[in-house]
Amino acid sequence: MDRADPERDFGRVLQALDWVAEHALQFGIVAVNIILAVARQGDAVLRQEPCREEAELVARVRRLWCERDVLVVAASGNDRRTDALTVPACVPGVVSVGAVYDAADFAPSKCIDTAFPDRVACFSNTAPFLKLLAPGERITTGIFQDLGREGEGAGTSAAAPHVSGAIAALRGVGGFEEDSAACTLARLVRTGRVVTDHRSGLQFPRIDLAAAAATLPTSTGDCNFDGRVTANEIERAVDILLSRAPRIVCPNADGNGDGAVTLGEIVAAVNVRLHACPLRPVGVV
Repeated sequence: MDRADPERDFGRVLQALDWVAEHALQFGIVAVNIILAVARQGDAVLRQEPCREEAELVARVRRLWCERDVLVVAASGNDRRTDALTVPACVPGVVSVGAVYDAADFAPSKCIDTAFPDRVACFSNTAPFLKLLAPGERITTGIFQDLGREGEGAGTSAAAPHVSGAIAALRGVGGFEEDSAACTLARLVRTGRVVTDHRSGLQFPRIDLAAAAATLPTSTGDCNFDGRVTANEIERAVDILLSRAPRIVCPNADGNGDGAVTLGEIVAAVNVRLHACPLRPVGVV
């Protein structure tokens, strides 16, 4: 986009979000990736707290989340701040993404720093309300090709697509396609590797798609395959655990299909009953 006209850029982002809301079901859209910092003419792009006053963005993010089950993912920005995120990453409900290094055998391109795996990148914005971290240095992607950088670059703009891709992978065919937006985010947050930002001491989860994909599906405990878990079905799962009933009375009590029902699967079934997700959603999302 031409950064000479912030008002126009802001309007285009709103239009893009409206388009996604109108076509999400038609095209099976589960995530939107935003790697731009946009704000109204004269407004600050960086915010030190969730920017609830951005009413137009808040309304569109809420519509995508609540009505379309679509997550909006945004880069946190490359201003080296530990107390602020860019707009729209600061918008409540947006999955804000900061960057980490994923290797140790290179010199960072944006600043002088010692790179090693899971160190928060020196350029990355973080803040207490940041949601996730992902690799963002020496990334080969079409984004940088479009910007004339020969396909390789660095930035939170490279980190955010990792999260969007992880969401798409989880919501694709493979056991998690029935997840809600909240459940998908909970999987990534709860299974992420905890990383401490050495600059501030704050801790954030770095996505671990393999760990998220190893969690139990939302069908855990759904004995009659009707898409929900009842108290009676949880009782059946407990009976199987205690060898008072055969597994056939509730095959989905065995969430991972290993032939046994465990206490962890009972807990997962309870969470599906209470939260429609085997992982209890955490934090403000």
